[in-house]
Amino acid sequence: MTSTGQRFAGTGASGMEAGSGAQPAQDVEGPTALELASEHFHSRSFRLPGPRGGADHLVRVAWPRGAAPKAGFPALHLLDGRAAETLIDAPLLARLADAGGPAIVTHGYDVDTLYAMTERTRDYTPPHPGGGSLQDPMGRPGGAVDVYLDRLVRDILPGAEALAPLDPTRRTLWGHSYGGLCVLRAALYDRGGFARFVSASPSLWWNDSAFFRQTMALVDGGIQDPPRIDIHSGTAEYAPKARPTDEAVQRMIRMREAMPKDALDQLVWTLRSHDVPGQDLLFDGLDHGAAFRQSLLATIETAVAEL
Repeated sequence: MTSTGQRFAGTGASGMEAGSGAQPAQDVEGPTALELASEHFHSRSFRLPGPRGGADHLVRVAWPRGAAPKAGFPALHLLDGRAAETLIDAPLLARLADAGGPAIVTHGYDVDTLYAMTERTRDYTPPHPGGGSLQDPMGRPGGAVDVYLDRLVRDILPGAEALAPLDPTRRTLWGHSYGGLCVLRAALYDRGGFARFVSASPSLWWNDSAFFRQTMALVDGGIQDPPRIDIHSGTAEYAPKARPTDEAVQRMIRMREAMPKDALDQLVWTLRSHDVPGQDLLFDGLDHGAAFRQSLLATIETAVAEL
């Protein structure tokens, strides 16, 4: 079901905490359910070389055991793959197998941490509208989302679909924070054959809100045959927090605070008023980091309901 401007409230337990300017937890606590042998799901992975000096792309494909649908399983493609995998446990895989899907494809990097901070900054963030190099407030190079999306369409999606019986007409792309920007970029500029996009807590403050302004202008101009774009966020995304002393984090906070407080609401209203379909979820009481978990689980629930 799609909404036309109304934002629905949801609730859920908090996951990893990453409030305004905080860095997410990075500890890896053993193999995930998708890495272990499962009586419910097949699981295979492959690597592709990253840019020189960067980690390789690590893609994991998991799909229910047993007979596949004639056209293949619908697939959820999840950015920040390692962190996403930690939320998919054995009972959830059993339930998905009983439901007949969806398949899960996690898009991550060959690193020893939950989040590949350097790689995700580079690959998930939009370029400057006028060209030129970009860095995030922490000093990490960014702005290469178009290069990443080209690699995704050219190499990663075909690689995943060569490993498993996946339906290429029923792909969903999900991402959070910088990943939410990547999803918006893919949806509005280079769709890559996805049927649905889920942008969770997109970092609209990126590059002094330049991408936000660019996106608003693009949607205002009208989009022919618009894709489905779901928008998720927590109600406490911008709740006041203690200000850290680290100057890099303070730069990030200042950039966030300079963004219109209702930027995401403006984006949702503009999308729906221009007939861009999608489901809009607000997670009551959840901050930016906690919305990662709740959005991903809500996306899985929606995919099961739409089988």
